[in-house]
Amino acid sequence: MLGSKGKANCYKCNQASRISAFKSVLRKRKSVFCANCNAEISLTPENSFGYGYSCCQCNNILGFEYNNQLIAIDTVLNANWNYDLFDRSIRINQFRYFANVITKKDILVIRMMQLFAMNDEPSFVKFRKDDLYGGILVDNIRKLYIGYIVWSNIDNELRLNQIYIDRKYRKKGYASELIKFWLNAFLEKGNSKFLVESPNRLTVNLLNKLGYLNNKDPSKITCYSFMSM
Repeated sequence: MLGSKGKANCYKCNQASRISAFKSVLRKRKSVFCANCNAEISLTPENSFGYGYSCCQCNNILGFEYNNQLIAIDTVLNANWNYDLFDRSIRINQFRYFANVITKKDILVIRMMQLFAMNDEPSFVKFRKDDLYGGILVDNIRKLYIGYIVWSNIDNELRLNQIYIDRKYRKKGYASELIKFWLNAFLEKGNSKFLVESPNRLTVNLLNKLGYLNNKDPSKITCYSFMSM
């Protein structure tokens, strides 16, 4: 960094020395061209959102980081990239499977879908595997991701944190299918109540449609409390 009186500060130690003490070096710079606006974008921290890069000109997602590689969004969206996903998934029916979020690829997939979800609900928090559980709904025929669900389990109390269905697949009953499967699989036997954390309008409407709200029958599954964070 240039200083005064013919001196410059070292970036590493911030010590001021004469400019003649420094020498020029060549540095490799990684960059990619944005598929949306064709701008050349450097893969530098200012263009990173933590686990990938976005275009500083048009905000288009350039790709996601995985094992020191930049993976295109279309690749991540194809379930075949996550090659062992179906082997460890639970079959809901012949068309759709449920996969628990376990591997680094799973986490990348759910975080990618969360970027889309934040367009609908900006308050959604980033998935953290250390204190949250996640599940992905997958189309077994087209090998595409339909949506996801995120939850926690504290003191045997099941809490729904997020549920999201991609816009292309809405109004097909997938959200209802996902939450019913989730409750059947993860709500402990003998327990008919669960909580919902900071629900948005879509989630409230879904729970009401499925009869989980204001349910007076103790033998049926009931959402008994909303929590705010």
